[in-house]
Amino acid sequence: MLVMLLVSAVGLAMTSSASTEMTISVNGRHAAEAFYAADSGLEQIKVDLLGDSTWVDQIVNVGTMKLRSPFPDSFTINGNSVTVSKTSGDVIPGYYALGTVVGLGDGSYSRQVLLPGTTAPVNAKGSETEVALTIRSTGLAGSFETGTRVVRANSRAILRRATPWDNAIFAGDGVQDDPLDRIRNGVEIRGSVHILGPSSGSTVTEIEDEFSVMNHYDDLGSASHLGLDATKLPALRATTLANGDIVESLNAEFRSQNGSVEIQSVTASLGQTNVDGNALKETLDGFYVDGGITGGSGSELNSDATGGYDLAVDDMSFPALSDPYVDPATGTTYASATSYLSSHSMSVSIGEISVDVSAFHHEDGNGNLVDWDPSTNTLQVEGIVRFTDGELLIGDSSGGPDDTGRIKYSGTGTLWADRIELRHDLVPVGDYLDVDGGGTVNNIGLIADDRLRVAVGDGDRAVTVMAAMYAGTEFRVDRTARIAGTAMAPYFDKTRGFEIYQVPVLASNLPPGMPDSRNVRIKTVTLAEWYEEH
Repeated sequence: MLVMLLVSAVGLAMTSSASTEMTISVNGRHAAEAFYAADSGLEQIKVDLLGDSTWVDQIVNVGTMKLRSPFPDSFTINGNSVTVSKTSGDVIPGYYALGTVVGLGDGSYSRQVLLPGTTAPVNAKGSETEVALTIRSTGLAGSFETGTRVVRANSRAILRRATPWDNAIFAGDGVQDDPLDRIRNGVEIRGSVHILGPSSGSTVTEIEDEFSVMNHYDDLGSASHLGLDATKLPALRATTLANGDIVESLNAEFRSQNGSVEIQSVTASLGQTNVDGNALKETLDGFYVDGGITGGSGSELNSDATGGYDLAVDDMSFPALSDPYVDPATGTTYASATSYLSSHSMSVSIGEISVDVSAFHHEDGNGNLVDWDPSTNTLQVEGIVRFTDGELLIGDSSGGPDDTGRIKYSGTGTLWADRIELRHDLVPVGDYLDVDGGGTVNNIGLIADDRLRVAVGDGDRAVTVMAAMYAGTEFRVDRTARIAGTAMAPYFDKTRGFEIYQVPVLASNLPPGMPDSRNVRIKTVTLAEWYEEH
């Protein structure tokens, strides 16, 4: 009996130990399953954020790239709804459920997003911005012994705002076969080129003698370019290359949606040969042309990436004045850009701004103002000013043999007319688009319902213009011109002697009322600062 009692006691102890070990093993397995389920939830949130960009439009004002105010009562991330609790219009801080519980093997996970504040866009530069979003995933596993694990990470969504103004030249789908017809000889473009081409058929953009597309500002201060006016431009942001070089870059890309590029001269170039160790970005960031490139010796294309047109069909379109227009400040949609301009502008019956015109001053009390002082050749513009005489002539008719006739402007405003002719320089009094300097930004826009012409008139002197320019039908340069900003039109007509330099900060600091077809696409989503909550 004693032996039987001893054996029974040992057996019970072993059974209890085995049961304990089994429980520990099961709990460990469930904890591991819960952990991997929670980790899968984080990865699924990453997929959801990349799935579509509708959530961006719902919580971020695309015009200002700031968090919407008031914040919506709910928004959707890739089909998964987030219901928001608010008090007095403000979000009650905390984690909010993203979608429903998702089963995974013997476990499941649930996802949450932290609101508000952490969703505010940061590091906004040009057409890119970053949205920081703290996310959390809870994993569950087990039937009788439940394992629960919670993991959290800070997601970084890099948003790319697709806007035509993020280019030096944006050529729309004009009625001509080639939207860039005759922009061939003696043309220097620093920055991106985007050609939509006709909706049916294809185009051939011919690259001829002394045509170049470059990715930097080097030598802009020379007499053959902008000279002293080059100091008015904002400095380019630095880019770190894969080899460790820190360089100035325009992030220049060449795109043609419905066409090909034909190089007809060995003196033409798209990008330059890379030189290691200097402070310049010589190669283009990308060359995306449906029909590819032909002609030349093959050495004229120097690009980090090549391929077909890489944007979705609805990512970029030409913003016609008849298209619906969204007020970037309020998010209000207007029937057309013309409707918005008409309701926000001041009309003046003036057809010319030059030394031949007496001083004038007009303002309407709604923030719209135009002031001209011929004694100093200074023009102040605020808001939107509509010139109702049909054609607006800017600068004296001769173009002037020197700098005495150049017009110097201040303020942030837009000049709007049926047709616009620039006959002399149009440059800011101080710096152009000094958005970080704390002073006057000096940012002017030109909108022509029909045609916009630059460097009109006699003389050999180059005309310098710093502005955002939009033409409803045609953009043309009659003689040598140097333009800092962006030129946009369905059709470009030019012979030779034309230089244009993109100003990257213009895309996110447009003058009021400039037509735009901006859209947001998500470039990348990364998970950072990952850790487990206990």
